[in-house]
Amino acid sequence: IPFSAIILTTVLDVLKLYPAMLGVTAGSVILTIVYSTYSISVLGILGSLYRADNNKLALGLGLYAVFSIFWTSQVIGNVVQTTIAGVYATFYFLYGSG
Repeated sequence: IPFSAIILTTVLDVLKLYPAMLGVTAGSVILTIVYSTYSISVLGILGSLYRADNNKLALGLGLYAVFSIFWTSQVIGNVVQTTIAGVYATFYFLYGSG
């Protein structure tokens, strides 16, 4: 418990110094919601094309779209994680050094 309290205090101290991290997180959530909405609509259109014609091209595009959706969502999450980790690393290594 004492170690968790120290970690929580440090996290809150960094957040007070760099409040833009909340903006990065909120921006990524909004971007993810918008991208997910777009992706679901694209998959719905491709699904209706496949059901209507039993089209192999629509199936291939649908599989590509699923891979692309997964890839892009992972990239968004990793960019945010790297950005926030960089802020905490900068605080850890450089705060109070000059």
